[in-house]
Amino acid sequence: MIKTPPIEIMVNPAIVLRQFREEDASAIFALIEQNREHLSQYDDDTSKKYPDIKSVLDSMLSPANPCRLRFGIWRNKTYVGTVNLTPSAMEKSAEIGYYLGEEFQKMGLMTLAVRRLVNYAFEEMRLLEVYASVHKDNSASRAVLERARFRVTGQYADKIVLRISA
Repeated sequence: MIKTPPIEIMVNPAIVLRQFREEDASAIFALIEQNREHLSQYDDDTSKKYPDIKSVLDSMLSPANPCRLRFGIWRNKTYVGTVNLTPSAMEKSAEIGYYLGEEFQKMGLMTLAVRRLVNYAFEEMRLLEVYASVHKDNSASRAVLERARFRVTGQYADKIVLRISA
């Protein structure tokens, strides 16, 4: 089996989105460990899924959804968060998800990462739609999506659904 190199997507000279590599596990775990309370807000299960570095590494080697494109967000070679695309059962559609270390919020990093990954989804993957669901009380996450030109298209339970089309 031929192993392809991880995809790297330049956002700007300081920020790159790079598919997870095994050697990223310690940086990913350190950010999660430092942000457990922050990442546990709004029913997010990131903190619970990764109790130790082994669980992070296992998720890279045997991902729950091998179709999901998982990218680390690197700012000046520092891991600051993740953004991912999960192909949907709907043709030419994917769900976007992300998290950012609390210490890296309010810098516009996630908005830049989301915009760039959406462009990649439309231009390189030829998707027609990207959507997200956010907790109704997570105004920061909703604002990221709205700055990236997503529009609210529905609500169910405590989630708001936002979409953007190619």
